[in-house]
Amino acid sequence: DPPAFAKHKSSLDNAKRAYLNLNKLCFQSLKKGDYLLSSSCSGLLSRDEFYSILQHAAGGANRRAMLAGELHQPVDQTRNLAFSEGPYLKTFLLEITS
Repeated sequence: DPPAFAKHKSSLDNAKRAYLNLNKLCFQSLKKGDYLLSSSCSGLLSRDEFYSILQHAAGGANRRAMLAGELHQPVDQTRNLAFSEGPYLKTFLLEITS
């Protein structure tokens, strides 16, 4: 697992900025045809929020990307329906298209 940037609700805004900045730097270093694999294991950050951060990071780096794949935590890590942070691991494979 990658390190969690947001371990507490009070650190969520800083974590979002850190994910944005880190991924923007990654996008800037890539060219058309390259791939970016980006993950978050911050349970307080939803899948949709993380995906939105990646969209903004690509735009901020003047890159376009296409979703090539999405990975989830393994099935041996059970999910409790009463614990919304349970599916904490979010991973996106993005192909740089321009």
